[in-house]
Amino acid sequence: MPNDLQHTLERVGERLTLGEYEIEVYLTVLEHGELTASEVAESTGVPQPRVYDTARSLEDRDLAELRESRPMTVGAVDPSLIHI
Repeated sequence: MPNDLQHTLERVGERLTLGEYEIEVYLTVLEHGELTASEVAESTGVPQPRVYDTARSLEDRDLAELRESRPMTVGAVDPSLIHI
């Protein structure tokens, strides 16, 4: 992932008070598209049980979309649609 993108999201994360896991999960699904929780965990190093909580937190902030299927998948909301 380009450092510029990560740096920008870290600054946005500070304004939105996002945690480290939220930033990692959001960047990963933004970069790779819709992923299962296990794919997110594998890509980020975030423990899989925490991926579920983190994804729901991102959804509550309108930053992610969840599909409550089996397995659950997480997709990122386009950054241009995020209102700070």
